[in-house]
Amino acid sequence: MKNFICITVLAVFLQSCAAKEVMTDNTNNIAPFKYAGRYMIKIPVTLNKLDKTFFIFDTGIGVNILSKKLCDQYGCKITSHHSGKRMSGQQLEIPMSTLSSLTFAGKEMKDIPVAIWEMNGFLPNYDDCKDIEGFLSLGFFRDKAFTMDYKKGEFILETPEGLNARAKSGHVIPITINEDGPAITIFMPLTLPDGTKIKVEIDLGGDILTLNEKYMDLLKVDRKAKNVRAEKQNDETGHPYVRYYTDIAGPIAPTAAPMLKQSNLSLMFQKIIYDGLIANDYMKHFTVTYDLANSRIILNN
Repeated sequence: MKNFICITVLAVFLQSCAAKEVMTDNTNNIAPFKYAGRYMIKIPVTLNKLDKTFFIFDTGIGVNILSKKLCDQYGCKITSHHSGKRMSGQQLEIPMSTLSSLTFAGKEMKDIPVAIWEMNGFLPNYDDCKDIEGFLSLGFFRDKAFTMDYKKGEFILETPEGLNARAKSGHVIPITINEDGPAITIFMPLTLPDGTKIKVEIDLGGDILTLNEKYMDLLKVDRKAKNVRAEKQNDETGHPYVRYYTDIAGPIAPTAAPMLKQSNLSLMFQKIIYDGLIANDYMKHFTVTYDLANSRIILNN
């Protein structure tokens, strides 16, 4: 079970930035990804056409983030400050700037809005996290469908033909897209073991399925049971929280595709502003296509 929800709790919903976005891409490009910190998706990116480094791809982060170290190096100017909320409901204010160019898998975005964040001490203390200098959000893919092949460890930018083929062979799951300026987050309907239907954020910055604490009673999870582990800590801002970890028989399934149910699940419960968050622990069993332009994801076995 994970000990860090550092990416998930930073998910923000920001107001519109004045920076203009210009996108150019080459179709059907492929880029590798691997895990860092056990469950985060680590990808190679190029900044300002020359500087090669690594970011974390995170569907729950809201906006692209650049390390304060690199921002200082590039002489980034703060253009505005914006407020949002952590998953715990706390208000968060972060400075925004503009990056001249960001390229991933042959796709380039110019004059891209980025949030400035101090990375030192923020990520898990693993060797494979030490060279990570930012986060790539879904905003990069607003108009370009892409596929994550977990078995091959590949990102694929889809052609229209490839996208149609995946839709025909897979299970199409409708999603809800929340946009607030440059911030994009996505949600899908999920059915719990008792048949209750909820809406969960797809958050690849996390690992196991996370549910709002209010569903513990519904799923008959006793906070004091021996098979429930409580974790009381403070986050980076000093805000206290309690998380409960346990396993349930399940099943849970996408409401639109009940045949894709999964059983014997590890769960985390916490007081959050969403019904829940679904993450890599579920998605890694599929080849997943994200098609924001058509408000859907596609799951292929």
